[in-house]
Amino acid sequence: MVFTVRSAFPATSEFGTPTPNVYAACDAIVIASLRTEASPIVLREAFASGRPVIATKVGDIPEIVRHRENGLLIEPGNTQALASAILEFISDPELAAHCAENGFRYATENFSFDKMMDAKLRADLAVLRKKQGRESPSRSSQDITSSGNN
Repeated sequence: MVFTVRSAFPATSEFGTPTPNVYAACDAIVIASLRTEASPIVLREAFASGRPVIATKVGDIPEIVRHRENGLLIEPGNTQALASAILEFISDPELAAHCAENGFRYATENFSFDKMMDAKLRADLAVLRKKQGRESPSRSSQDITSSGNN
């Protein structure tokens, strides 16, 4: 859920409005997931937009968001903690700016296209190596990676 604290209502966009414009209109991004999520795209987008993030401790979120370093973490379903976190960013703009800056840095270091493609390539190669071991031990990983380039 994306909120703009400044205007006190959910930020909405008509279909087709560029996502960066929505994030730019927000003072903070709230990811109030109640159940497990892997790595929500909205978290990547929020970090990349340079906005401070408040997120629940579900899925991989606590591995990415470091409390008071690049965002604020709260327990899922705890509305009091959510309200307190929002008020904390409002009352401490330096903390909000600190978290936003560190979140942006995290995004540039970890969520760039090249980084994500490198991670995907490593995962794909691991699967291919495992499959190669079961089907054709004579093929090397070099053969596997170069066979797609023909």
